[in-house]
Amino acid sequence: ADLLVDLMTSLGRRYAAWVAGDVYGVLAAFAERDALAGRGVTVSLAGEEVTGTCAGTDVLGRLRVVTEAGERLLGAGEVVR
Repeated sequence: ADLLVDLMTSLGRRYAAWVAGDVYGVLAAFAERDALAGRGVTVSLAGEEVTGTCAGTDVLGRLRVVTEAGERLLGAGEVVR
């Protein structure tokens, strides 16, 4: 129960900061903990797979994947590798 209270409290603080306009501060905190950034990924989409290097997320929360053809911004999909 204590863990859940701590988690919800932290999420509430981040949400309040986001609503107050500290979007970049919240994104920076998320980026510090991004386990995919800099790693090779394959993302499964409806009808295609995108393979490249994860470059974090953009301000809309889309996954940034750098492919041989350039950067792709993915708002949906499943990271399968």
